[in-house]
Amino acid sequence: MIIKSIHLKNIRSYVDEKIEFDRGIILFEGDIGSGKTSILMAIDFALFGNSTRDFYERLLRKGANRGSVEILFEHNGREYRVFRALEKKGRGISNTESYVETEEGKIQLGASEIRHYILNLLGVNVEGRRRKSLPIVKYAIYTPQETMKEILEGNSEERMEVIRKIFKLDEYKIARENAKNVASGILAEARIAKDLEEMIEELENEIGEREKERKELLDAISALENKLIEKGKEMEEIEGKWNDIKRKREKYEELRNKLREINGRRRGKEEYVDRIKREIEEIEGKKKRVEEIKSQALRYEELERRRDELGKRIDELNRMEREIRASQERLKYLLEKVKKGEEKKKEIEKIRRKIGALEEEVKRKKEIEEELEKLREKDSELRGKIGHLNFRLNELERERQDYEHLGAVCPKCKRPLTEEHKRKLIEENASEIERTREEIRKISREKVEIEKRIKSLEDALNKIMEASKALAILRRDMENAKRDMEEGENARKESEVIRKKIENFDFDSLKRVREEMNNVEKEMRDLKRVWMEYNTLKKEVEKEARLRAELREATDILRKLMGEEKKYEDELKGLGYSSEEYERINEEYLEISKTLRSLETELREKKRREEEIGMEIEKKRRDVKEKREKLNFYRKMEEFGRWIREELIPALEDIEEMRMIAINEEFRALFEEWFHELLGESEYEATVDEKFTPIIRYQRFDMPLGTLSGGERTSVALAYRLALNTMVKRALGLSSNLLILDEPTDGFSKDQLYKLKDVFERMETDQIIIVSHEKELMNLADKVYHVEKFNGVSKIRII
Repeated sequence: MIIKSIHLKNIRSYVDEKIEFDRGIILFEGDIGSGKTSILMAIDFALFGNSTRDFYERLLRKGANRGSVEILFEHNGREYRVFRALEKKGRGISNTESYVETEEGKIQLGASEIRHYILNLLGVNVEGRRRKSLPIVKYAIYTPQETMKEILEGNSEERMEVIRKIFKLDEYKIARENAKNVASGILAEARIAKDLEEMIEELENEIGEREKERKELLDAISALENKLIEKGKEMEEIEGKWNDIKRKREKYEELRNKLREINGRRRGKEEYVDRIKREIEEIEGKKKRVEEIKSQALRYEELERRRDELGKRIDELNRMEREIRASQERLKYLLEKVKKGEEKKKEIEKIRRKIGALEEEVKRKKEIEEELEKLREKDSELRGKIGHLNFRLNELERERQDYEHLGAVCPKCKRPLTEEHKRKLIEENASEIERTREEIRKISREKVEIEKRIKSLEDALNKIMEASKALAILRRDMENAKRDMEEGENARKESEVIRKKIENFDFDSLKRVREEMNNVEKEMRDLKRVWMEYNTLKKEVEKEARLRAELREATDILRKLMGEEKKYEDELKGLGYSSEEYERINEEYLEISKTLRSLETELREKKRREEEIGMEIEKKRRDVKEKREKLNFYRKMEEFGRWIREELIPALEDIEEMRMIAINEEFRALFEEWFHELLGESEYEATVDEKFTPIIRYQRFDMPLGTLSGGERTSVALAYRLALNTMVKRALGLSSNLLILDEPTDGFSKDQLYKLKDVFERMETDQIIIVSHEKELMNLADKVYHVEKFNGVSKIRII
């Protein structure tokens, strides 16, 4: 997943702000309270949602009734747009609208459905365990600072509870409980075997009764089949007569239909011949009128061609006139360009002198950076020595308290202890304490001097960075000035060409052509009615030859139809069909058919009943077989239930313990690797114990986390967080290349901040979003956004 943009409306201190994201390291920096964390809250809300009333009240801007978050992200080469809206209704705030937009279109989803949609995209199966999947995935992408503090600073039991949830080890406990329930259920169900034996005996008695009923039905079916054979012979005799009379009736109806059809066609053809004769008589009068108006129609067509020629000429002249008007405006613009180019020539020399001065100042950057690197290494070394001496001082203080309460035996040599000996031990301890304190003061003074020099060099380096930015701006101004000067020269050449074009254009030619066009159109209006009449009559006259051919063809068809009509009348008379004979044979046929259908229906009903009884017998036999199989199954189930209780449940406990050891070992290796990467070559060593508690050692001594500096404690937290991130992604097989870090460098030294770039590169994460108030992180980021708040409204600008 790669986030491409987010659009906030009335979200906390944002009114209407859209932020574009790139790949790489993206930093949001600004003062505390400027609105940085609000961006992370909005991302969390858009992708995963949060239905608590308190969260919605903190997210919606004070005084606003509606707010929204829209986030665009890319995943596996496809873009997805997620939209969520918050709306105040009565006393509460709810997520009223939410959808996902893909290349296929918009998908309207509920608030929790979007969360499941995103988790499925990331490759996390949320079916059946939806409430547990979300926090685990968020550990792999975004772990808020307060959550990480709970993991590091809580007691070991709380920490183990979180670890168990992250890596789903609590599922082993659920599996054991489920196994216990299954075993109890199996053993309880196996007790019904006795009931099955009684049911099998009852079913076998019912099968005997149904076999007797089935035999009676088979005898009745045999009698009905014999009776059907007798009636079938009677049906064959009457069926021959019925088929003969039916064929005659069909032929009779066929001839009558054909005769009616031919009669209709003959009458229609006679009417058609009469109409064509009338049309031919009318055409003779139209021929004379065509000859009278022919010359006027041809004059109209000649004028029409001239009008088209003049129209094309007018369009061409209009286009040329528009081009000339546009050229006149272009000429004004070009003259301004020429003037601007002359002015830029004077500015170029001034910019050259400023560039030279700044280049000299930037040359000192490398020398300062080398000295600063050496001083930071020395400062880190001194800080380690002070930490070690402070630890030694604490041990000496405890030793002094022990001496004051000594008994009669020396704790070192185990000999009797005199007052003189006790006093000598206390004096030696006091002397050692004083020497240690003096050494701490000496190293502290040296450290203060080094820190002053580091501050001085950092200030100088910042000034050089400002000079570098100013130098880049001046070089950009130089390029802009050169470009303006070149544009002025090109504009001067183009203006000369335009002037000549304007001078050569004839503005009067358009007026002359338009006058001629008006005269042609006036004459065409006078002749148009005659031209339209001419063309209409001409088309009518052209029909004469076609009409005469149609008349001949229609007359021939009429003669043929009259012959066919006579033929069908004679054939109908010779058929010899009687409707009374048809009715008599039909009645006999229907009576025998009815009797046959009644017998067939009764036979089908008895066969159906016999088949039902057969199926019922077969079903009961299958039921007996199934119950015998169940009886054997329940006896095996009883053995299986004992195996679950005595073998499987203890095995699950062993597997859970081995899994926890493997996770702890892998986590320890990752934590030590990231800690070493963050601190580099250091006398500090880091590991975790079996309870995942971080342990820091300095020269073989375990150091309490409270004695570490702020940057060292942050290194521990960040290393723990990165190890957790890596483990969760591996455990889930999560397909996400996005990491969000909230204030990950609180208390880091300059040296640690510079090493953070190497850490990010080793992670091979396509997009890292960081929120921090540390301005030094700007040198590590690929893109930096500065967050500011004015009058309660946050704004973002790119640095």
